[in-house]
Formats: sequence, structure tokens, C-alpha cells
Amino acid sequence: MLRRIFHFIVIIVSVVTVSACQSEMPATSEICAELTSLTLPETAITLAENIGAGAFSPPQGRPDTFQDLPAFCRVALTLTPSMESNIKVEVWLPTEGWNGNYQPAGNGGWAGSINYGRMSTILGDGYATSSTDTGHEGFTSEFMMGNPELLTDFSYRAFHGMIVASKAVIEDYYGNGPTLSVMNQAGGAGRQAILMAQLYPNDLDAIAVPGTLDLWKTRYHFAQMATFQSVHRSPESPISQEKRAMVHQAALGACDSLVDGAEDGLIENPRTCDFDPGVLLCQGADGPDCLTASQVATARSMYRPVVRPSTGEVITAHYLRGSELNWDSPEETPATVNALEFFKAAVLEDRSWDHLERPINFESDFERANRPEIVEALNATEADLSEFIGRDGKILIVGGWADASTTWSGSVDYYEAVIAEMGEAASDGIRLFMIPGMGHIMSPRGPQGFNFDSLGVLLDWKQNDEAPDQVVVNRYANGTEIGTRLVCAYPQVAVYQGVGEVNDAANFACNMGE
Repeated sequence: MLRRIFHFIVIIVSVVTVSACQSEMPATSEICAELTSLTLPETAITLAENIGAGAFSPPQGRPDTFQDLPAFCRVALTLTPSMESNIKVEVWLPTEGWNGNYQPAGNGGWAGSINYGRMSTILGDGYATSSTDTGHEGFTSEFMMGNPELLTDFSYRAFHGMIVASKAVIEDYYGNGPTLSVMNQAGGAGRQAILMAQLYPNDLDAIAVPGTLDLWKTRYHFAQMATFQSVHRSPESPISQEKRAMVHQAALGACDSLVDGAEDGLIENPRTCDFDPGVLLCQGADGPDCLTASQVATARSMYRPVVRPSTGEVITAHYLRGSELNWDSPEETPATVNALEFFKAAVLEDRSWDHLERPINFESDFERANRPEIVEALNATEADLSEFIGRDGKILIVGGWADASTTWSGSVDYYEAVIAEMGEAASDGIRLFMIPGMGHIMSPRGPQGFNFDSLGVLLDWKQNDEAPDQVVVNRYANGTEIGTRLVCAYPQVAVYQGVGEVNDAANFACNMGE
């Protein structure tokens, strides 16, 4: 109470009002230090200290990467929702210039550490932020073996507990809780955000996922291992980078303008493309402009869905035409660490398992992966978002048709499931934009890069209640901007109007396509 009274005095002296979202309100070192006396359920606050501008030194990593950080109050907490839990959380609070909002930093893969890098970006944008290690240390899945409570912490309890505790710390520090709580991350962090919308619809107000939704964790890791096993069937099976580029050009030659009418190096809706790499089979000796029989088999396997042999049930979609530049197909490419950890702990429960000596079995291993306790803990597929959307929650999903990491279908399948479950009501709170040529996460880097202000579009939607039906995306080639592209809200497609540069979004329009 005394701290709250002091806040009011500071507000009066500084002539700062609540309507300004406390963005100019000075926060003293005493206010930060006193946060250690804040009492929260199942929570211990172990540190509360002011960090000067550019003075943060992370427990790991290079301090010079944080030299541009503004001053902030750093709070460390330990959450113990169970006897076995030991969840580490940090909350960062801008000393000046707080925009009145909260944006947590999520985790990729198996987490195991505070995401300081993402927190620094968010803090620099004026948000209060927080991150958690999800209850264990190290980027492995070993924590979950024989520890159902730790698996629960990783699944949802750590992230939800972090959000609840963070909001309490924010309110105690500033005198008011955040106006909006938002997220803008893809990968595993996108899964965390969507899971909160499903389980705890009051935790977040708006969510942007600028990359493929990784919601079917018990399925998409099979696609990653199917890729590895196909590439390593024999010494002749891998496809070099140069040959992948050749296959990509052949796919474009067959399908580039099918849907959008533009020859722009992008396949607008690659599900309409049935290009067969068998047309590239070498008619004689191997050469740079053809594929050997083994390489044709590898390329064809990349496009085929991963199925359960006994029933033909699709475990997961694989990759689409146009994704060739993103394939993990060179001989030296190792198996994906995320997938290896999944099979070691969640499926086989054997840390000594060697994927080279004992390859994945798409029958028995799929059956084991679908044990109820594993599906419930690792997936986030509930399609009923009525509570979240009912309180005006917004979800903006940006997927890549050329994703060859967890496959494009994660985003499309979930969006279609929500629409099927909720009908017209879903349109008030969810939009999907599928970018042709984009890989797993939106970024200007790589041979084909794409970027737009997903958070800005999300906030404009949330604050002005105007749902986005199209976005203009900046297009890059190896980091160099080469133009813009119109991307339409799924299932609409962008169609070239027949006049002007194909790398100018102004020359496209949205329609329902085929």
C-alpha cells in the first residue's frame, strides 16, 4: 500500500496521467527493489534490481549483444506449482517509456533456458516482457522421462504461470496492469501462444504467429525423420544444393503462373501443382542438369505425405512443389535435433537410442507417439476458440507454402479446423496468410525471404476492429529487397492483373482462385 501511495505522488509530481499508459512515469530503484516483498501464490521472487542502459550481462551469451538495451527493472522468480517444479522466470520492466503493454517471449523446441535475446528485442520496443525456461535446463527432452509434473510444466503450466505472475509484477511496479497482452513469435513460441488461447483465454489479448504453427508435435517430427531416412537410404540418394535449385526451377517452369497468372518465381497455391521430378531423370550418365534414379526417388519422397503403412493413415503432410530450396537433403545434413529428442524421450523412452542403428518405424513408433498422455502434453490442437474470440481475442497466422521444416500443413490444418468448429463466429478473431515461397519462419534472410509488420497488422486489427483481408509483404533474395507481394487472407489467392511489374504488390488483386 505504501508503494502504491508513493506511485501516486510520483504521478502527480511528474504530471503523468493514466491515459498516457504510464509511458513517461519514472520508476525509482526503491520501487524495483521492493518487488522482492511482493507475495504471489507458489512463487518466490529471488531478485529485483535496476539495470542501467546497456549494462545487462546475461548468464550466458555475449554481453555486447545487449549494449543497446534501455534501463529496466529486472525481476527473477521461481514458480513451484508442484513439489517437483522448479520453473525459472524473468520479468523485465522498462524504467522509462513503457508503452502500457506486455509481450512475453516464448521458447523454441524443448526450451530449457530464458529467451534473453527475444526479451531484449521486445523491451527495446517499449513493452514489459518476461520469459521462462519452462521448468528445466538444457535443450533436451530428458526432463520428461519419468517426470509427468515436469512434462506438464513444459506443456503449459510454466508459460501460463509466467503470464499470471508477470501481470502481477507489472501491476505492482507501475500501479496498473498492462492494457494489452500480446505475442508475436513462431515455432514453439507460437504453440505456447495458441495453447494459452485454448486453455487460458484471458492470458493474451492478441497473437501473431509469423511462421508455421507447430501444433501437432506428435506428428510433424515424423516428417522430419522421414526426410532424413529418405535422404540417407543409400549413398546415391542425397541431392546437392545445385541440383535442388535445378529441381526448383523445373517446378517453377511447370507451375509458376498456374494460379496467379504471373511468372514471378513463386507458386501461389502449390497444392494445385503436380510437377513430377521424374521428368528430370538422366537419360545417360549423371550430370548437373538431371537426377539419377535414386535422386528422383528422393525428390518424389519429399512431396509424398508420411503415412502409416498398415492403414495408409496420413501421419502428416510432407512438402509442396516450390519448397526445394529449403529441403534438408545434402548428405552431410544431420537429423533434426528436435525430432531426435522427441523420439528419445516421448516415443522410445531411451536416451541411448541411435537413429542410424534403429531407424524410425512409421507403424509401431507412431502408435507409441500417440499415447494419450503424450498427445495431451505436446499437442495444441483444440479448435474451439469461442472463449478467446468471444472476448475479442485476435489471432493472425502467417504460414509458408515452401516450409520444409515442420510442413506448411500445421497452419492450414489448424485454421480450417477452427473454421469447421466455429463457423462464421471464427471470422471475428482469426486470419491466415499463406506466403508463396516462404519457409518455416518469416524472415528477409535466405534465398527467398519475406517480411511485413505482423505485430503492427495485429494491433491495428485489435484496436480498430478492422480485420485484415490482405497484406503487402516485402520480398527478398538473399537478404536484398527485390519488391513487394500481395498476400491474401486464406483461402483467397493473389492474381496478377496483367500489367506492370510482377514484383509490385499493386499489380495484384485478391480473389477466391480455383
